[in-house]
Amino acid sequence: MRKKMSEIVDIIDGDRGTNYPKQDDFSENGFCLFLNTGNVRKEGFSFETNVFITKEKDSALRKGKLQRDDIVYTTRGTVGNVGYYSSKVRYEHIRINSGMVIFRAIDTNVSMSFLYHLLRSKDVRKEFLSYCTGSAQPQLPIKILKEIKVDIPDIEIQQRIVSILSSYDDLIENNQKQIKLLEEAAQRLYKEWFVDLRFPGHEDVEIVDGLPKGWEKAKIGNVTDVKRGASPRPIQMYLADEGLNWLKISDATSSNSPYIYSIKEKIKIEGLEKTVYIKEGELILSNSATPGIPKILEVDSCIHDGWLYFPNSQLSNEYMYLLFLEIRNDLLNRGTGAVFTNLKTDILKNYEFIKPDKYVLDLFDENIKPIFLMIDNLCKKVLKLEEARDRLLPKLMSGEVEV
Repeated sequence: MRKKMSEIVDIIDGDRGTNYPKQDDFSENGFCLFLNTGNVRKEGFSFETNVFITKEKDSALRKGKLQRDDIVYTTRGTVGNVGYYSSKVRYEHIRINSGMVIFRAIDTNVSMSFLYHLLRSKDVRKEFLSYCTGSAQPQLPIKILKEIKVDIPDIEIQQRIVSILSSYDDLIENNQKQIKLLEEAAQRLYKEWFVDLRFPGHEDVEIVDGLPKGWEKAKIGNVTDVKRGASPRPIQMYLADEGLNWLKISDATSSNSPYIYSIKEKIKIEGLEKTVYIKEGELILSNSATPGIPKILEVDSCIHDGWLYFPNSQLSNEYMYLLFLEIRNDLLNRGTGAVFTNLKTDILKNYEFIKPDKYVLDLFDENIKPIFLMIDNLCKKVLKLEEARDRLLPKLMSGEVEV
């Protein structure tokens, strides 16, 4: 049966009044988690980088607070990301920001867990996105959301579908936990060798002017070219169903993985004067909106001027990736911009770091590349599981695969 969203859920906006938190109201710890765009991704909630508000600030806000079994849906900018506030989420107090809405059940014959699976499926996500308004910043207004219809089977079928798809989610989650552990191991190894200076053989290395002999202070611009992407204008004229991949910042923030495997949008390049085309295997760094995020491209892509790239680098992708993670907060403090922090190319070129000698760099690469290879393999496994799950849902819904 097809039902309007307004028949299934109450759609609740956040509090956008005078009490809406300002930048000074946020802290790294606190009473109530205040969701940001990085917390709600295509594949669900992510709590890697969080901000909180106090109990007093939380009490001053009228609406927009989650209850268990609610679904969060992003409606501005990156539209269509979804999170399910199940019992697995460890935070007891959560509020949405102004770019999201809450779906709260009003139809007892609809499982919110099923609706969550449905909303993040590829076909339904694509359908919802077709209703967006705005070109510079896509939006999906509540009045439109209320009228969108979705297919809802009987509650017994919903529950069986959830049981089947949840087994895929469990496998995906287990792989993601392994990925996170490997990433943490890689970061610890980098910190141990190049921050704490406890690299193999450090006990026997002479210290000269505060550095191990053979090491030096260098600027990033001395070891690699630092180039910026380019944005043809107006970009809306060139977006297409087929063509070259067009990398957006949202493609980087949609996953914690070091790699980017898939890109949602395409661009036509016929007649364009300004394009920067990056081949698979290159390292890039976001420098606007959500700056300082390094990624390794696993697909060829055109990049806009919100990205930096590094041709002719003397350092491996893996070393540079971990270096950028280590110095990200310092880079952000040197950024400019009132609304969005931007990393100017010169800031990065002139950033000074301690460059190890070639022997230690080569030894580090020997140790770190196998870790990144394991991460890469696990990420690809997650992608295959996600694709299998997404292919399965419509077949279960149609009866092609027996529930």
